[in-house]
Amino acid sequence: GLMSPLLYNSITWATRGEGDMYAGFKGKCASVMATSPGPMGGLRMIRSLQHMLADMGSVIVPGANAIGSAFDVFGKDGKISDEVAIAKIEATCGNLVHFCRYEANREADCAIYQEIKHLTTMGEYGQVDIPDRY
Repeated sequence: GLMSPLLYNSITWATRGEGDMYAGFKGKCASVMATSPGPMGGLRMIRSLQHMLADMGSVIVPGANAIGSAFDVFGKDGKISDEVAIAKIEATCGNLVHFCRYEANREADCAIYQEIKHLTTMGEYGQVDIPDRY
């Protein structure tokens, strides 16, 4: 259930330097995927990496994608040949994009909600006029 030494060392070096050591991770959205020759596909490593990234301030997209039996999933050309694995990867990437869009627009969404909350009247059928600044 441990991450590879290369990944661990990369994260260690990314936290070095001047200033806040976790600045490169704070507030960044992250989704973790893994694959391995074993049947669990690195699932236990995913959990520890998610905790590590969260402790450094990353926003972790819920869920995990572990693809087991990597030798059967990847073809001789190195491309993924398993349709189920492709669907899992596409779903995980779609969730990450969706979550990043939400995080990027959070301040604007909150400002619009606050504006609506302070309105004293609603238009016909619940229509709300939002100021042009949003």
